[in-house]
Amino acid sequence: MLQKNLIYFNRSTRRSVFFILLSMPIWGIAQQKYKSQDLGIYLGASYYLGDINPQGHFKFSEPSAGLIYRKNYSRRWAFKSDVIIGWARAQDSKANNNWQIDRNLSFKSIIGEFSGQFEFNFFQYETGNDQYRYSPYVFAGLSVFYFNPTTIDDKGYTIDLSQIKTENKKYSLVQPSFPFGVGYKWNIIGKATLAFEWGFRKTFTDYLDDVSTVYINPVSLTQQNGSTSATLSNRTPEAKLANFIFSPFQRGDTNHKDWYSFAGIVFTITINSKSSCPVYN
Repeated sequence: MLQKNLIYFNRSTRRSVFFILLSMPIWGIAQQKYKSQDLGIYLGASYYLGDINPQGHFKFSEPSAGLIYRKNYSRRWAFKSDVIIGWARAQDSKANNNWQIDRNLSFKSIIGEFSGQFEFNFFQYETGNDQYRYSPYVFAGLSVFYFNPTTIDDKGYTIDLSQIKTENKKYSLVQPSFPFGVGYKWNIIGKATLAFEWGFRKTFTDYLDDVSTVYINPVSLTQQNGSTSATLSNRTPEAKLANFIFSPFQRGDTNHKDWYSFAGIVFTITINSKSSCPVYN
């Protein structure tokens, strides 16, 4: 029995050694270090989700563009910085329900973002290497963005909503957000990469659209912020009636913060790369 076990052990050991020897080149490739830096541009669309557009992805989309810098620490991990300019807008008059149409609010705002994100490639990726030419990826990070909601009054003038305080609330126009999303990158030629990316930004403000709480008494708004504040705070048909009786009913949804999103293409060029194999060095 002992002899049989020794024979089995020896055969098993030989097989293990054989597979280990076969696997060593693969391990060498897996441990190969790759570092690079990319510069590029982003072109795409931006949109927002909030009180005036609660569910419509890509509804009211606006153009957006930006600059990208990426530092690849390996074929799997990278850190990306971006500066992106886009727009967010929505109109109650385009809604599919009567209560929103009656509310009759609208806004448009610039979105200026500076962001830092970590990327993880599901497949190993390296520009200029035919073995690692494409990969889906995910990303997440932190960003700071600037916004400034405006609307058009009945006379056709653009009004800065943050200044007139339609809900008698002062809020900061610079806010943090949490970006995350998915993408797919492809080394199209040489050191050039083309990626398709869809990213979401969870904000910590409910005033991206200047809508959050309840209607404020128009007399109080007029006294504190002027008549334009009262007029643009409540644009319902009832508010225009001479015998209108004010009631502080809900104007927005305080339970959910606003979101914005960027979706488009990212084109980058690798400007500096280094690949080494510590297994054989």
